[in-house]
Amino acid sequence: MGEFKSIPMQAKLEVLYRIWSGERVTRVAHECGVSRQVIYAWKRRAEGALSRALKEKRRGPRTQDSPQNQETEQRQRRTEEFSHSLEKTQEGKENSYLSRAFNIPQPGDNGKTPERCPACGCEKVYKNGTYIKKNQDNGQGKHNELKRMQVVQRYICAWCKNSLS
Repeated sequence: MGEFKSIPMQAKLEVLYRIWSGERVTRVAHECGVSRQVIYAWKRRAEGALSRALKEKRRGPRTQDSPQNQETEQRQRRTEEFSHSLEKTQEGKENSYLSRAFNIPQPGDNGKTPERCPACGCEKVYKNGTYIKKNQDNGQGKHNELKRMQVVQRYICAWCKNSLS
């Protein structure tokens, strides 16, 4: 396999000038001792840099009608709509039969989220899924089976990976 050789910037510019002047890439590549693909990569990078450098830009401060501001406003509107619909959905869940039957924990549910890991004391404790816990039968039969189940939030410590409930 061939050895990597560093070609100075000036030599690369001369090669590109010859290519842009109309010489054939194969011939120039053979004379310089590099492959055609390398020359095409140089050409692509140089043309991209030139187009970025020569791109016309508006001078002065950005106005309110700039595309970036319009795009930002659209994103903010979509975010507000999404959060509003999410709030509506959460309200519907709180009032639903299944939510009440399964006792699904809600955010900020009486401080049940542990502040620290009991094993290592780390403060980075994250939610890590849920599991269903069956409560004791209170003698009401099978038709209240849903009321005997409770969804329990599981947590995990970021440091020691200890799982806690």
